[in-house]
Amino acid sequence: MRIAVCEDEKNQQEKIQEMIVEWKNQTRCTLTTNFFSSGEQFLSSWESGVSYDIVFLDIHLDGMDGMKLARSIREQDESVLLVFITTRIEYVLKGYEVNAWRYLIKPVHKSEFLL
Repeated sequence: MRIAVCEDEKNQQEKIQEMIVEWKNQTRCTLTTNFFSSGEQFLSSWESGVSYDIVFLDIHLDGMDGMKLARSIREQDESVLLVFITTRIEYVLKGYEVNAWRYLIKPVHKSEFLL
């Protein structure tokens, strides 16, 4: 399984990585995780042919925000799971517009992440 995380804050990247590792250990899945600090950086990888099964998106990113990135992803792939991880609660309903699988509010608790 390939996972992408679009998060520009290093401490948040580390917390997400810890939860992914714990989930990997519990499920014994083979995972590859790539971290991106901007939407543009993610799209560059995506457009070069790298595909993902799950994409974790922060809403507030420098440059292209997570919601615009989600729309770009949906134009190319309707099946990838999109999970927003953000402090921006006002975008919850917009998550439905891009068929987001989950919308998690920071700080994300391990129990929410591991569902």
